[in-house]
Amino acid sequence: MAEKPVARMYGVVSGPSSKSGGGNGGDSSLEARVASLEDKFERIDAKLDVISRDVSGLIREVSYLKGRVDAMPSTLQMLAFVLAVLGIAGLAKYFAI
Repeated sequence: MAEKPVARMYGVVSGPSSKSGGGNGGDSSLEARVASLEDKFERIDAKLDVISRDVSGLIREVSYLKGRVDAMPSTLQMLAFVLAVLGIAGLAKYFAI
């Protein structure tokens, strides 16, 4: 069986070319690989905890911004305000002269 390049790169090979001596009880190699994987898992787990905190912070910020956007006046409200100001200005000019 030919080794796959990815399997060889990560030390996961099978058959006679295996580092365990052809499957005859290479527990020390297996234990070393498992210990390495456990160490990598702990680092990945720590990074995931940081990412999780960052994402929850982003969720809070986005919900705050959504509340602010929802509180903004709509286009119709802004148009009504501008027309009211123009109407008041026109009336003030009409009655001031």
